[in-house]
Amino acid sequence: MHSHRQALAGTSPPLIVAHRGARRDAPENSKSAFDAALRSGVDGIELDVQLTKDGVPVLYHNRTLARITGRRMRVRDYTEAEMARVDFGAWFSDSFRGEPLLTLEHALRRYSGQTRLFIELKSREVDRRSGTWVELTHTAINMIRAIVAPDRIPSLAILSFDPQVLRLSASLEPDWHYILNAKNSGAAACFPSTLMSVRPGVCIPYRFLDEHIAGTVRVDGRQLATYTCNSPARLRRAMRFSADIIMTDDPARIVPVARVFGDEAAGYVD
Repeated sequence: MHSHRQALAGTSPPLIVAHRGARRDAPENSKSAFDAALRSGVDGIELDVQLTKDGVPVLYHNRTLARITGRRMRVRDYTEAEMARVDFGAWFSDSFRGEPLLTLEHALRRYSGQTRLFIELKSREVDRRSGTWVELTHTAINMIRAIVAPDRIPSLAILSFDPQVLRLSASLEPDWHYILNAKNSGAAACFPSTLMSVRPGVCIPYRFLDEHIAGTVRVDGRQLATYTCNSPARLRRAMRFSADIIMTDDPARIVPVARVFGDEAAGYVD
């Protein structure tokens, strides 16, 4: 959808981004989910990155691998080789049995030339205590530098719920795009002071969107993103407040509706 737009800034109509890929149709953060998202015509893919025990950035969202392995072990408790032996598709359905783990390297090489990537660096309290967030940030930034073509960097953004991750990332690459994830509307009020020299966008849960939040986020031209819009009603709400980036778990459903809403807003529909 609107594949001619390469950069992230100043987008109208909004970018429709597959949240962890087409996770309604395939195992999240997997090749199957990302390929399905691309087939649906999304403008970008959001993915989650954590570090293994041996320092390899891999794609996985949850705190533990309990739903995959039945054991409440974290990504950081496994080496990449150990995780590579795990089936990342059977938990979703038998039709995805044998789905392999995706590393950040594989994702960058396969997808950075095809679509926009929204790369969330996972940093939880345990990671902040251990300093893992620093290792993850440096590793991810260095890998992106090494793999992503310079002309594709404007089509990439670094996301995190941890302002420290974005602050460190911006000190390494001040010209890249950054988005602060927010669990509630409170972050929108305080975020201008959290990152000092950069002007990150902010990603707000759709239920907190209102005129005040939208106005606050847009100070100095910051981007407004929202998650997770899986119905026409949620999509219309996000578009009503002029969200620049709309994340969905169900791109096959939302992309066509977004086209219709966009055409209606532009006056193209009778």
